[in-house]
Amino acid sequence: GAIEGESAGRTRDYYRVEDARGRRYWIFRHGLYGAEVEHPGWYIHGLFA
Repeated sequence: GAIEGESAGRTRDYYRVEDARGRRYWIFRHGLYGAEVEHPGWYIHGLFA
Protein backbone atom coordinates (compact mmCIF):
# COMPACT_ATOMS: atom_id res chain seq x y z
CA GLY A 1 0.00 0.00 0.00
CA ALA A 2 0.90 3.65 -0.16
CA ILE A 3 2.97 5.22 2.59
CA GLU A 4 1.05 7.96 4.38
CA GLY A 5 1.70 11.35 2.78
CA GLU A 6 3.66 9.84 -0.11
CA SER A 7 0.94 10.32 -2.71
CA ALA A 8 -1.33 12.89 -1.09
CA GLY A 9 -2.98 15.03 -3.75
CA ARG A 10 -1.47 13.26 -6.76
CA THR A 11 -3.72 12.29 -9.64
CA ARG A 12 -4.09 8.71 -10.85
CA ASP A 13 -5.35 8.16 -14.40
CA TYR A 14 -6.24 4.57 -15.34
CA TYR A 15 -6.08 3.03 -18.82
CA ARG A 16 -6.94 -0.33 -20.38
CA VAL A 17 -4.46 -1.09 -23.17
CA GLU A 18 -3.82 -3.97 -25.56
CA ASP A 19 -0.48 -4.84 -27.14
CA ALA A 20 0.18 -6.17 -30.67
CA ARG A 21 -0.15 -9.79 -29.46
CA GLY A 22 -3.59 -9.18 -27.93
CA ARG A 23 -2.51 -9.11 -24.29
CA ARG A 24 -4.55 -6.66 -22.24
CA TYR A 25 -3.27 -4.61 -19.30
CA TRP A 26 -4.73 -2.24 -16.74
CA ILE A 27 -2.18 0.54 -16.18
CA PHE A 28 -2.14 3.87 -14.41
CA ARG A 29 -0.15 7.08 -14.38
CA HIS A 30 0.56 8.50 -10.92
CA GLY A 31 0.85 12.29 -11.17
CA LEU A 32 0.30 14.81 -13.94
CA TYR A 33 3.10 15.95 -16.26
CA GLY A 34 4.21 19.48 -15.32
CA ALA A 35 1.30 20.13 -12.97
CA GLU A 36 2.13 17.82 -10.05
CA VAL A 37 5.50 16.23 -10.79
CA GLU A 38 8.12 16.47 -13.51
CA HIS A 39 8.10 12.74 -14.27
CA PRO A 40 4.93 10.86 -13.25
CA GLY A 41 5.24 7.14 -12.61
CA TRP A 42 3.59 4.53 -14.83
CA TYR A 43 2.51 1.25 -13.24
CA ILE A 44 0.77 -1.99 -14.22
CA HIS A 45 -2.25 -2.41 -11.98
CA GLY A 46 -3.39 -5.72 -13.48
CA LEU A 47 -3.49 -8.18 -16.37
CA PHE A 48 -6.60 -9.49 -18.09
CA ALA A 49 -6.89 -13.18 -18.89
